Amino acid sequence: MFELLETNGTSYAIRLKVNDTLTKLAESLEKELDEITANNKVDYAVVHGEFRYAASSWGQTRRIVVKVEKPAGQLVYMHTFIVTNMDM
Repeated sequence: MFELLETNGTSYAIRLKVNDTLTKLAESLEKELDEITANNKVDYAVVHGEFRYAASSWGQTRRIVVKVEKPAGQLVYMHTFIVTNMDM
């Protein structure tokens, strides 16, 4: 699907299912969030980042935009991964 979109010059932003590999690649963002929330584990906090990644079924690496957030009142982080060919 990605190759078809890219061949036709179509921009895309598609959410990926969270998996262990993506979560491991986002560890630096989790550490950043740990630092931000060191003195306040109650309020909402969020960090954003990106990296290059290639799933085993892809022929090339693609840009992955990441959001790691700590919802208010929770200690567990939530991850959102978006694969995109957009520059913004």
